[in-house]
Amino acid sequence: MDGQPERGRNPESVRQSNGSQGSTRLLQIGLNPEVQYGFLQDDLVAGAIEIGIGDNEEYGGKNRSNFGFQGRLTNATVRVGKKVVVDNGRLAA
Repeated sequence: MDGQPERGRNPESVRQSNGSQGSTRLLQIGLNPEVQYGFLQDDLVAGAIEIGIGDNEEYGGKNRSNFGFQGRLTNATVRVGKKVVVDNGRLAA
């Protein structure tokens, strides 16, 4: 994200964007069991899921766009193949 305050906050910004705006930007899984939900550390909490679309060059990806948006999911379940790795917002054993 390049610090543009309105980018990704309204449907018009998606329509006016270019490149890989609909491509996966990131999928992040929090791993730290010692961290509690709070303002800046939510993405670190064990079982927290964050997903994004659009430009991902800053993460080493190849999706190029002037659009990027990401958000956190509550009580998400994530599977890798048939294996559940996060179940209802908690890391699976």
